[in-house]
Amino acid sequence: MPILEANYEQGMAAYGQAADKGDAELIKMGFPRSQRPMITVDGVQQFADRPTLPERLSDLSMSDLQDLLGWFTAWHSYSIEQVPPVRIMRNTAEAARDFAWAKIRKEKKGTVSDKNDATRTDMRYVQANTAYETADYMYNMIKGITEGLYREIETISRAISGLEQKVGAEGHRFSGERRGTNMHVGPSFKAPYKPDVLARFRTGVKR
Repeated sequence: MPILEANYEQGMAAYGQAADKGDAELIKMGFPRSQRPMITVDGVQQFADRPTLPERLSDLSMSDLQDLLGWFTAWHSYSIEQVPPVRIMRNTAEAARDFAWAKIRKEKKGTVSDKNDATRTDMRYVQANTAYETADYMYNMIKGITEGLYREIETISRAISGLEQKVGAEGHRFSGERRGTNMHVGPSFKAPYKPDVLARFRTGVKR
């Protein structure tokens, strides 16, 4: 059986379709790519930008902190779903670059050095290598953004815990003062139990 060797256009097209085919299969399974978080401005929904932490979390109320945690959670969930597609984009771009090198180099004449130089300066290889560098940049950026959002979620969570402890301490102090006056009081204030809000995020980002 003859070995079928892809020509340059066929090979590059096959690598270029890998991510799209993956998305199509996931959509069939009921898992479309998540949508970028949105906000409402003057009654109109529009795509939001990545959130940033306020300068002073200590000035925020519990309600504000919880809203902030929810917003950062939405962005973390969105960003972490972008990591696998960008990773496969990077991987297929790398494979396509290697394929381009092999195909183009076979066309070149001369010494080993001559062939390498001619391949490296061939516009087809330049385009393939540029596509890889772009995908690699995107992957490293989205990975860093995702990790940054996780650290910001940790910061907000600590602020919430600190405020809960402060409110709890003030509640105990108030109860003690009331007992000192021999007045009957109910059970002292205790901050409601909340599960570890960061547990769902501790899956890490594959490198």
